[in-house]
Amino acid sequence: MLIGNPKPTGLEIIVEDTGIGIDAAHKDLIFEKFFQTGEVLLHSSSKSNFKGGGPGLGLSIAQGIIEAHQGKIWVESPGYSESNCPGSKFYVHLPLEPQLQ
Repeated sequence: MLIGNPKPTGLEIIVEDTGIGIDAAHKDLIFEKFFQTGEVLLHSSSKSNFKGGGPGLGLSIAQGIIEAHQGKIWVESPGYSESNCPGSKFYVHLPLEPQLQ
């Protein structure tokens, strides 16, 4: 008989930032290949003015790897604001044992 918490079924990793956040309309789109938020020409990367701006492949690749291991990735953010910087949380859940298909 198992007493207390049952055996964990997975590992969860949370990566949190205090950046400009993600608009609710973009939460699913950011995982699409080549998707970029905002005007790419306005993107910069300096210590005082950072908005990012890559080819739009990183999250898509991460999602592919995680799903290949029967895991899940998603993001939570209260919204986008350059003045309030609400931040974002990215969640990764990976099973400890492979699921039979």
